[in-house]
Amino acid sequence: QVLNIAVSEKAVTDGVFYDLMYANPQSEAYNASKLYSFFRKEKKEAMLVVVNFSEEKQEAMLNVPAHAFEYLGIAEGEKKAVNLLSGKETVLSLSSSAPTAVSVPPLSAIILKFAEKK
Repeated sequence: QVLNIAVSEKAVTDGVFYDLMYANPQSEAYNASKLYSFFRKEKKEAMLVVVNFSEEKQEAMLNVPAHAFEYLGIAEGEKKAVNLLSGKETVLSLSSSAPTAVSVPPLSAIILKFAEKK
């Protein structure tokens, strides 16, 4: 499933990458030793990817710095997103002033794809 996403999604094959790890050091709110997070973006399509290397579900608060929004050309706010691994739709709240809550299953990931209006 991940390999199919890697070859079929333009945000992955042709897009830019933004690593979120520097903004999310090890803390109670974000288990950086177990989680890895980043954005991919190509034109109007964007993805937030959070990978969980733990055998336990991770509930985390993800910091997204203002620079990420500037670099990627993403507006802050609520986004309708779909998790490409589960097919479930969700509302993703992205802000540089408040962390984004994420829940990631054990030994799995979430790949939240959303579209920008720009």
